Amino acid sequence: MKKESRMFPGLGLALLVLAGIGCSTTPKRTLPEGEILYEKGELDNAIAAFTEEIQASPNSAGAYSNRARAYYDKGDYDNSIADYTEAIRIRPNDYSYYTDRGRSYLDKSDYDNAIADFTEVAVLWGNSPAIIVFGKGIIPPYNHRGYAYFMKGDYSSAIEDLTRAIRIWNGDSFSYNVRGRAYAGEGDYDKAIADYTEALRLDPKNEQAKNNLKFAKKRGQ
Repeated sequence: MKKESRMFPGLGLALLVLAGIGCSTTPKRTLPEGEILYEKGELDNAIAAFTEEIQASPNSAGAYSNRARAYYDKGDYDNSIADYTEAIRIRPNDYSYYTDRGRSYLDKSDYDNAIADFTEVAVLWGNSPAIIVFGKGIIPPYNHRGYAYFMKGDYSSAIEDLTRAIRIWNGDSFSYNVRGRAYAGEGDYDKAIADYTEALRLDPKNEQAKNNLKFAKKRGQ
């Protein structure tokens, strides 16, 4: 099954919590060497620097998470998963690590483990006062899990989760497009067309939604 080109951003990479929004007086911290190298795109050197940080501070969940992120960007999903697992062992209630590990499982096409991680995110997220903010809107954990269900071919579960995600935040073109594909997978082209249309209203440059809409209109005739 063809994957969507947009991957879910990891919570560990772009997480703002309610308590931190608007705190403009917080001084900027000096980035460690590994993070500087990562930002430059020097992934191998960043991994080496994060490894030294782990050796110096073996209980640093952040160091494991940073190295996992670099491994992920290299396409080394096995090492990425191993490092996120260590981060979870050290800090088991941080849902960002489960989300990012789930993303690695997704890219390995290991959908069952991805769903398990996103389910844990939903549990932890439901008990948290934090608001997950990406760009202009909120991305609930059901968005991630719904995508995993869709890739697994479980369209009814995908529709259920993506509908919950849309109820929480209805401004995400990606969610409508994936739910449209799930409806199309069930043969319900009228609902698929409605979702693709909404996806394009939210993001007129969504080429996948454009192509999916054309296909659904042909099949629905």
